[in-house]
Amino acid sequence: MMKKVFRPAGFGSLIRDYSRPVRRLIRRPAAEHKPAPGGTEEELLFAMDIGTRSVIGIAGRMREDILEVEAVAVEEHQKRAVIDGQIQDIRETAKIALKVKQQMEEKLGRSLTQVYIAAAGRVLKTGEAEQEADLLPDQEIDASFVAKLEYNAIQKVYEGLKEEDGRDGNDSFYCVGHSVLHYQLDHYEFSTLIGHKGEKASVRIIATFLPRAVVDSLNNTMARIGLTVAGLTLEPIAAINAVIPPDLRRMNLALVDIGAGTADIAVCESGSVSAYTMATVAGDEITEAIMEECLTDFATAEELKRKLGDPKPMAFTNILGYASEIQGDVLYQRILPAVTHMVKVVGEKISGINGKPPMAVFLVGGGSRLPDLCAMVAKELGIEENRIAVGGSANMMKQASAREDIFGPEFATPLGIAVTAGRQDKDDTFHVLVNGERIAMPGAWEMRVQDALLLAGYKYSQIMGRTGRTLIYELDGERRFKRGSLPGVALVTHNGNPCALGDLIVPGDQVVFQPPAAGEDAVLSLEEAGGAQAPLMIRVNGVPYPAGRCTLVNGRIAEPESLIRSMDVLRQIAVTSIDELCRDLQINLDLYEIYVNDQKVDGSASLEDGDLVETRVRPDNTGYEPDPQWFATEEDEGETSGDMLRVYDGESGEDTFPDEYDEGESGLNSIVPPVTYGKPLQVYLNGKALLLPAKEEGEAHYFVDVFTYVDIDTKNPRGALVQTVNGKEASYVLELADGDEVFIHWDTELP
Repeated sequence: MMKKVFRPAGFGSLIRDYSRPVRRLIRRPAAEHKPAPGGTEEELLFAMDIGTRSVIGIAGRMREDILEVEAVAVEEHQKRAVIDGQIQDIRETAKIALKVKQQMEEKLGRSLTQVYIAAAGRVLKTGEAEQEADLLPDQEIDASFVAKLEYNAIQKVYEGLKEEDGRDGNDSFYCVGHSVLHYQLDHYEFSTLIGHKGEKASVRIIATFLPRAVVDSLNNTMARIGLTVAGLTLEPIAAINAVIPPDLRRMNLALVDIGAGTADIAVCESGSVSAYTMATVAGDEITEAIMEECLTDFATAEELKRKLGDPKPMAFTNILGYASEIQGDVLYQRILPAVTHMVKVVGEKISGINGKPPMAVFLVGGGSRLPDLCAMVAKELGIEENRIAVGGSANMMKQASAREDIFGPEFATPLGIAVTAGRQDKDDTFHVLVNGERIAMPGAWEMRVQDALLLAGYKYSQIMGRTGRTLIYELDGERRFKRGSLPGVALVTHNGNPCALGDLIVPGDQVVFQPPAAGEDAVLSLEEAGGAQAPLMIRVNGVPYPAGRCTLVNGRIAEPESLIRSMDVLRQIAVTSIDELCRDLQINLDLYEIYVNDQKVDGSASLEDGDLVETRVRPDNTGYEPDPQWFATEEDEGETSGDMLRVYDGESGEDTFPDEYDEGESGLNSIVPPVTYGKPLQVYLNGKALLLPAKEEGEAHYFVDVFTYVDIDTKNPRGALVQTVNGKEASYVLELADGDEVFIHWDTELP
């Protein structure tokens, strides 16, 4: 029966040897495999170590299995943006990382677009699992068979972690790597299965996972400075690759990377890195002990820590403003309990995962420079002091060459990240084929057809198909919608068989995908929106007036077959008689008489195309002043009549008069109620400029107004819908202002 061992607080071994690389979370684009202009055929590797105290960058090329370092840059954090190896303040961390990137680009004379990084192991989860598979008669084991065998074993670890963590989702953890402990064929152990034949094959692995939030924080920080994460490993993996080469791993050795926030620990034995763990006590605890002893701020305590053990006096100013001094060796004795506590915790962690004292221990990281540390660790583990070494610089020099001194313990992790990236197996069998293109499988488990398509570069809108744009318009004050048509059906096969986007895939699978045809945008004619059109054009007191049964579009008459546009304002008119005309224009028949074509009529008279309608003051209404709301005098003709009939043209950006209208010819020429328009509004939707047309009566623009301009099908959600204005969550009724940055997208899509 398969036995699972979970170490929630520890680390699982990721690499058996350099032919079993750390599995990359993000596929390296094919373009990056090409030689750099003017460079050699070896790929330039840029690695960045985002530590608690500083950010270190290293760039170089692999030549004959040796990393030739071309540039190095180091920048310390100005604030405590990274705590215990975990990014807390993405913006502040990105500022420091950007300085490192800029220094590297200046030294290299070229821009950098991709980076290899490492994650701290504070929240790493590890598990072991075994997987068996039967072989067909005379079946020769190939790389694809081995990859699927390992994949299924990792899947068992993942399922166990989900069950242990109580999570139901399939994206809670990323697998950052795995290590094969052993292969067996017909119950005999083998170093490799490829090329062999038998009846039953099995593999036992250790797989390690990180919560998705940790990986996202690293990716987001790099994205802020224009870098794509080409590969991700763990800090202890990087350090052990720099300090303990594969040919030494048959011995039971331990590596301790003492950083500012954590002490990462790795153990190897029998040719494999067999276990990981970490301690949450490290350099910061020593710094905080100095702060308390000397009553200083954090930065001053860091300076004093660098001189611990020095008999010379160290001058400093405490937080009260008093100048003081203390000898480095005296200060060290005073904070020795903090160092002793750190050593005790580290020793317990090593013994806990190794089960016995290791044959030797390598100490790296800035914290390894503390005085007498080797002797203290040796005493804690019960081994000889000459079996503890700081740095392992001799082994580091076998991994890389450089003009600068990068072989101190502080550079073990950044150098190891670059070396790990350079020695990745280019023919890694953990891949699938999408339309014939080789796609490396990421650490997100489980992997489905849709995930492979996304990694191949397809967007959600291409995979799911774009629904036609929705048409939004207003009819008699009511907002209405007509949705575009649904997209066509995508053609997708999995290993030659039709499949669903949610089907699981494993290494070596082939996916063929043909995107669906996009849905058609909604189209609506004026007649379809407003019903049958029977317009009449009459004149009232010399002013053109649309009557009959028709629908005005933005205040003007249009052809029945004309198409309306989004945000058009429609108003239906039903004026076929004098009574309806007077109601529409609010003409009081107790005060006025109505003449049509110079003939007095009553309210029941019907209107016909071309009628000339006049309103005359009743003889018994002597002295009545016309209502200025609808009745204009000749002195107002030039201004009023134009304002009442002017229509804003959203395309030209100018005010125009309808072609069908002429300015009034009589003194009483402007009784049509005015239609006024505000100004168009310039916003930025998902990073692109968008001009929203002016609205009738100067009405404000609201957040909901931009939905017609974005491909969002709310009936078929693809995650949580992100709706922000200027970086803040927006409601539908939020009023927009000129220049606002608007983003509307699914949380799985980048605008």
